[in-house]
Amino acid sequence: MKHLIDRYNEYKEGDVGKSKMNYAAIWGIIKKEFKASAYQVPEAQFEALCLFLQHRIDNTKQGRINRGKGFKNYSTFDEIYGGE
Repeated sequence: MKHLIDRYNEYKEGDVGKSKMNYAAIWGIIKKEFKASAYQVPEAQFEALCLFLQHRIDNTKQGRINRGKGFKNYSTFDEIYGGE
């Protein structure tokens, strides 16, 4: 999940610029959407949280460009942790 949040912030920074970037905003959005902080989302909602973040990433300017070119916007859990 941290990987996805970091990727979202990286891509969003490209949209709004470093000086206007609010890195904490995504944490508040997650808390509002899931009624819990990102690290306290129940395990049953983990997949929904991942899909939520992936959708947010895909809808950034860089995310749309990458998808159009056939590039991945994020790695899967297995790619990061080797299926552990």
